[in-house]
Amino acid sequence: MSKNIAKTLRLFATIQDDLHNGVIEKHLTRILEYTNDKEMVDVCHRAATCINIELQAQFNFYSNRRLRDSVKALAKHLGGMTCKFTEAIQLRANEPQCTEWTQSIFEATEYQLISLSNYFALLDKVPTQVDANGEPVKIGDLVAYPCQDDRGRTYDHYGVVIASPQGFRVVHYFSGPTIQAANTLLKQGFGYVHEVAYSPEWLVKEHLASDIPFNQVEERIKVSRDQEKRVWKLFSYNCEHWAREMVSGIPRCTQNPRSRANLEPV
Repeated sequence: MSKNIAKTLRLFATIQDDLHNGVIEKHLTRILEYTNDKEMVDVCHRAATCINIELQAQFNFYSNRRLRDSVKALAKHLGGMTCKFTEAIQLRANEPQCTEWTQSIFEATEYQLISLSNYFALLDKVPTQVDANGEPVKIGDLVAYPCQDDRGRTYDHYGVVIASPQGFRVVHYFSGPTIQAANTLLKQGFGYVHEVAYSPEWLVKEHLASDIPFNQVEERIKVSRDQEKRVWKLFSYNCEHWAREMVSGIPRCTQNPRSRANLEPV
């Protein structure tokens, strides 16, 4: 056996060691632990299948940083294997007998590396921010946080997802102390525009429509922030009215039957 054949076989053996030394399994497992995004979960299991491993991990909690770290680690690990594979291809090309000796291991390794390359590329493109239901979160999304009022009745507190250097944030509208006139159900108070860091408890209600540019949403939010006086009204202009107006230009509330179904933009 020539030195080139022996070296080529060692390269393929090293690649197989890299495929099964636990690095890929570790990072695919971490991805499953830190996201419940349905597409990412499916891609992880398909990647594991192509190298004959089974993933047992379950979602623990969401961590965007750890997701990105694992996706980067997988890409780096794949890059090292690809370099070795390229070297093996060059050795095969320089010695015809080497091709015959290494054909089966070459085909198997090529299939695995191409498959993993495709799967890891998908992991890098899939949105890594998801809500508690596994729904991808995008800029401009209408989101809602489950709440209870002072009587224990459930309702959704609405907001809009925006981007910032620190990651996704939610802009929302709320009231301070409210007043209620005698013999009426009407509550109203001053309205405040505030923002908080996004967390998965903010559930996606609607994605921003493709025909609405996000810069329009940003402009409406800016105008609302700049208003000197804002009035929050339980039935006619609450958090959902505000959030939907920021997204579509039309204040509307789906939660309260006493709210008007459609209002003209303010």
